[in-house]
Amino acid sequence: MVQLTWDRSRLFHKSAVQSIFSRLQENPEATIIKVDKHQKNKSKPYPLNTIEMQKLVSRKLFMGSAETMKIAEKLY
Repeated sequence: MVQLTWDRSRLFHKSAVQSIFSRLQENPEATIIKVDKHQKNKSKPYPLNTIEMQKLVSRKLFMGSAETMKIAEKLY
């Protein structure tokens, strides 16, 4: 019996998982005992009001309120 381990506890890249799975299926002596498959849904973030948007943009993008509002108006 061989147990496969890697640095990460889970694999999220579908192509990597499919590659490992296909290699295991090619070996006639390999037996796959368990495959965990879960789908996780993320909820949408709440919309920001003007003040929250200005605070977030200031903190993350280092932009002033006036510039933030100009961009927001163009997008609107």
